[in-house]
Amino acid sequence: MFLKPSHHSLKYGVKGLTLLIFSVLFMTACQSNPSTPTTDTTNSKGDDKTTIDPAYKDIHQAWQSAKQKWQKTNASHYIYTLQRSCFCPPEFRKPMRIRVNNNDIKLVLLVPENTEKPKNFAGAKTVDGLFTLIEQAMQRKAASIEVSYDARFGYPTSIAIDYDKRMADEEVYYKASGMRLLPKK
Repeated sequence: MFLKPSHHSLKYGVKGLTLLIFSVLFMTACQSNPSTPTTDTTNSKGDDKTTIDPAYKDIHQAWQSAKQKWQKTNASHYIYTLQRSCFCPPEFRKPMRIRVNNNDIKLVLLVPENTEKPKNFAGAKTVDGLFTLIEQAMQRKAASIEVSYDARFGYPTSIAIDYDKRMADEEVYYKASGMRLLPKK
């Protein structure tokens, strides 16, 4: 005599199996490859050690050059527009007008409706935060990193990061524009 499984046992069994498969895939994807050589570099101040895979040499050089250009502006007060594109709710993909004072986000407004959001609103970043995002992508050995920088100030104007070509919907994109440096108070 065979027992017929109930609808609930099949439902939870399939969910459990799906969770197990995704967990194994995630753990496998997160493992680093110990045979990949890395390069230790220092930032423009000479005090920050960053381990970068040689495969990112060109990206890292452009990143360093742009970051130095941005640091030379000595900008700690500015306003700019940042738009994030991701597999996330529509509110998180709207352009944000971000006001930064003393290198801290002081105001985030969703454009065009000028709805104020909390300073820690998802995706809102300072320019230094954008540079950190790019650096972390190199450290995590993202499958693809494409960045464009502003010729005048050096801040990232376009960032496209795909952490894993085998996974869908984990890519992140940022567009920055309308930079206006403000006088120091």
